[in-house]
Amino acid sequence: MRHVRWLCLLLIVSAATLVSAGDIQVTCEPGLRIYLDGTFVGTSSAKEDGLVLTNVPEGPHTIRVEKDGFTPVSFQSIIGQLFHGID
Repeated sequence: MRHVRWLCLLLIVSAATLVSAGDIQVTCEPGLRIYLDGTFVGTSSAKEDGLVLTNVPEGPHTIRVEKDGFTPVSFQSIIGQLFHGID
């Protein structure tokens, strides 16, 4: 079975904000189903160059990419604070 990995260049960009949330950019070909922590969040499109997940809560997350006839691929991402105060 072919792997989605060869069809999809997944670029995960996590950016923390002051409200402890961030965005994840999934860059891949159009028509792939994207899941965040097991929940379907959308289908990739040519317009977005994949799919942008906004306001993702702080913490570890699993992104899964699926396409019929291909083996699903999962990736890990951590949304967190960029800077921590010094006590």
